[in-house]
Amino acid sequence: MEALDILEKRIDTLTRIVGHAPDQNSSIGGGNDSTKITEENQHVRAKEVYVNAVGHELHTQFQQLDKIKELEPTLGAEYFRNIPGECVEKLKQICQDNGELAQQAEFIEESLILAMKRYGEIQTDLLTSLNTMNKRLETVEEKLHQKKKEDMDKEINTE
Repeated sequence: MEALDILEKRIDTLTRIVGHAPDQNSSIGGGNDSTKITEENQHVRAKEVYVNAVGHELHTQFQQLDKIKELEPTLGAEYFRNIPGECVEKLKQICQDNGELAQQAEFIEESLILAMKRYGEIQTDLLTSLNTMNKRLETVEEKLHQKKKEDMDKEINTE
């Protein structure tokens, strides 16, 4: 259950940072299909990176949970009553260190999510700029083509 709680916390963090995904019906149309496909591919890659970053840790936690579940009946409550005070202090320190490491990992995860979000924004802006430049180039090419055509018409008319 702890692994599921961790996963739920990560999803909540991701939702809080990135925001809710827009509905497909509310998405704004009017772009090239190729740019939409590129954007979707980038979103899939970002999610893949996130899953790859989290997947191994979750797998390890599930393995540990399974081992604990296997050992639970054999250890019993008596085992935990006989733990020396020195070991209890070490266990408390380890738990505290694990908590700090979990906070650091969560902070790093949030930083990565923010960086991926910023990367997506930059990529979107870049695609928009490239589309604008492409339209300008097409306009210039049309003007050049028309100018050449006019020059050829003038040459034909003067001869």
